[in-house]
Amino acid sequence: RSLLDRALTSIYAPLQPDLPLDQLPVLSDLVTQLRLLEEPESDQLARELHVLIDRTSVGPSFNGHTTVDWRFNSDITYFDFAAIEPLYRPFYYALAIGAVLRFMREPGRDRRRKTMLQIDEFGLLTQVEALGRLAAPVAKVARKYAIGLIAIDQNPITFLQPEHGRFIFENAAAKVLFRLDDLPARQIAEAITDIRPGHLNYLTRAGRGMALAVVGNDVYTMQVDASPYELRVLRGS
Repeated sequence: RSLLDRALTSIYAPLQPDLPLDQLPVLSDLVTQLRLLEEPESDQLARELHVLIDRTSVGPSFNGHTTVDWRFNSDITYFDFAAIEPLYRPFYYALAIGAVLRFMREPGRDRRRKTMLQIDEFGLLTQVEALGRLAAPVAKVARKYAIGLIAIDQNPITFLQPEHGRFIFENAAAKVLFRLDDLPARQIAEAITDIRPGHLNYLTRAGRGMALAVVGNDVYTMQVDASPYELRVLRGS
């Protein structure tokens, strides 16, 4: 890890963050820098990356500049990774989170225009340590940069067991819970001491649209309904 850090630092430290995309480094530049270190471990990593680039069908995809527009200038920006092979999905998640981190700290961004960032199937992030480390700072400091993070997953364990998932859970300003089976409901109740037996009973018997919202130390029951416009748009989906 230290050799990789040295190589990446040598590549990126001299660069200006506003360089055009086609002037930024690619994976083959990292291979070259690793070889310059002349250490057995860096040589081995350089060889593995060289084989990936030159001798696999997916290699060129990892050794070029992205063709995905990672900007967030539109009112609504949506990325769907469902069609990407599971093996490469973490790579795309890393690119997306990296784009969010750059956008979040962009010097000239108008913070009066609030941004809501929603990440569905959040468990995929917490399962990969590197992705969890990327996502955790967003959860902690996003509000300072006028960004609200909504992390969504069907399984509460996503936010209770992995270290980074727990960090995100603890830094959440609010938690909204829809119907849960008895075991995951009890696990959530153990993690949130403000949830009382009555709330737990409500959560395990909740119908469509019924939710429990925990904001600070206050717990509320909610009914979430689609608006007429949403019903028209989502008809048949």
